Amino acid sequence: MRNPITSILAATLAASACGRAAAEDSASPAPRWTLSERPVVEIGVADGDPHYQLYRVSAATRLSDGRIVVLNEGNASLAAYDSRGRFLFTAGRKGQGPGEFESPTWLGRVEGDTLAVWDQRLKRLSFFSGEGTYRRAANVPDADGMFPRAVGIFGDRSLAVDPGPDVFAMMQGERGVRRDSVTLQRFAADGSRAGVLARYAGNEVHVADRETGFAWNDVPFARQAYVAVAGEQLYVGDSGSGQITLYSPGGVASATLRSPMAPWRIQAADVAQYRERQLAQIEDAERRREMQATLDAAPVPELSPAFGGLAVDPDGNVWVQAYPRPAEEAVTWAVLGQDGAQRAEIRVPRPLRVMEVGRDYLLGIRTDELGVEKVEMYTVTRESGSGS
Repeated sequence: MRNPITSILAATLAASACGRAAAEDSASPAPRWTLSERPVVEIGVADGDPHYQLYRVSAATRLSDGRIVVLNEGNASLAAYDSRGRFLFTAGRKGQGPGEFESPTWLGRVEGDTLAVWDQRLKRLSFFSGEGTYRRAANVPDADGMFPRAVGIFGDRSLAVDPGPDVFAMMQGERGVRRDSVTLQRFAADGSRAGVLARYAGNEVHVADRETGFAWNDVPFARQAYVAVAGEQLYVGDSGSGQITLYSPGGVASATLRSPMAPWRIQAADVAQYRERQLAQIEDAERRREMQATLDAAPVPELSPAFGGLAVDPDGNVWVQAYPRPAEEAVTWAVLGQDGAQRAEIRVPRPLRVMEVGRDYLLGIRTDELGVEKVEMYTVTRESGSGS
């Protein structure tokens, strides 16, 4: 059993003189791709025109003509902007009728710039044209779990759905850190079951009984699963093992890639900065006390996860994010080919949350210290000869 956070703090202080692992200091031979120094498109304001005020952004995507579509969970709507970030239109609204949303948590794009929006609460996939016209919906009543998450859509419009945390298993199981398995399901375009895509270890969580009742929270430096769908391929990354497994829509594993990123030794300063950042995000006093109790009780591993993010670009390159130290202002992403060879690396500013990577752009979401959300797009310059 791992030591609690109070014990690991002393251990990490003693180990601080050792620095990072040797692999962490080795120079990468991969070519450097670069981002534009500043975003070429920026959407989001604190005050002013409400069309530019973002509300709990779930996702963003770029259409073939350069328009950017943002999914706002907070006001249950889509908002579209031109290639310069100027507002064009909104689509959808709060409700349960056709073209309406209760809890829109995922946005995908299929052929012809058709938009697909997953509603977690209604278990429904709604389709809109690139101009915001509602087309149709597919109800997915058989999606398992209390909080089912769409994680990707295939070319035939079948959907990959993660059932989310198994709340009943956690309530009935042991307290402490646990990492339950996930059964990722596929649903056809009409919402019917179409088989199992993959089974894998999910995210680490800390389960405890609190005065307010049963609760689960993130574990410091948790091992997690990262899932992406691109074309006709499913990608499942395990940040514990550092492996990324590729599956067909039929659920057959076709290849395994390994992250080139090395875990790093967690120091006392990393733990302190992690705690500070987690608590600073919580305004509710009771919820803050609950998180404080979790952080006091949750164990901290000696090493970080192997990586901290996963994305796939239109050329099938797999982007793997190094697990960032809490104080880092930028983080390295490695770009792997389908054969697992590293083709490039690129530095991305924090706290930008990467939503989509294209051939010559990167789209992400940033939240500033005042809680203002901004969708930002950067251009990506590929070094000549570094691969397509």
